[in-house]
Amino acid sequence: MIKIFDESTYPNDILQIRDQVYALPINIKNEIMETEHIRDYIYREINKVSIIQNIYKTLIAKLDSYCLMLYHNTRVLDCSTFRDNGIIFSNNKRLNILKGSMEKLNIDSDSINKIMDLIVQEINRHGSNGDNSRVNEICFYFDINAFKEFDKYLALFGGELLIYALDGKIDKELYKRIMKIGLPYIIVFSLPFKSLGKYIKEDIARYMIEDWIHLNILKDETNHLYSGKSEIEIPSKDIIEICEIKDSFKEIDDYYF
Repeated sequence: MIKIFDESTYPNDILQIRDQVYALPINIKNEIMETEHIRDYIYREINKVSIIQNIYKTLIAKLDSYCLMLYHNTRVLDCSTFRDNGIIFSNNKRLNILKGSMEKLNIDSDSINKIMDLIVQEINRHGSNGDNSRVNEICFYFDINAFKEFDKYLALFGGELLIYALDGKIDKELYKRIMKIGLPYIIVFSLPFKSLGKYIKEDIARYMIEDWIHLNILKDETNHLYSGKSEIEIPSKDIIEICEIKDSFKEIDDYYF
């Protein structure tokens, strides 16, 4: 299993591709060192006939044989739901989990029914919006050390779905009570590279090449604040670890409440 920014997890064939970046001709290395915007440079090179394009295409093909270790931020009342169900879309099963969480907090049935109606309306609103319809996706990121960049999903129960469904539509105190249900967790899971869409595969290969250039040629580090989305659910068998995070998100709470 590969962590895309952790070379210690690379199998030999991926290390060999990395070494091709490290062994780029001196004229290309000089170009890179004189380039102000490395991401733009890589993007240009992979979209024309070049050594870097060949490395990029080979990397995508080789990664198809492996699984990636990925991270998903969430907030839930009971983290065992992931052991039982995996990471699932906003379908009936997830709606039942949301409803059950509110029932366990003894929120009155009228409020729960209103909230559930608003959530379903939000799902339906996006589902019938033509080209802008909501696509069921699982969000993830690639480096656990970057978890704070996606901390909204740790701070707020139900994420963007409940924000859009409930904000300004229910009593403020009830809204805060709902949005602060549970505790924050990072879900560590595996996902086959081959299951990802074409564009996210291409992004991942670019991210890896960029990282290798920074580490070996520029002798510096780049941030790992990248994220992606999967259009398949994550089964419970692919959940590796569930990490509880300190529940302290003052800036986000001040903004939303």
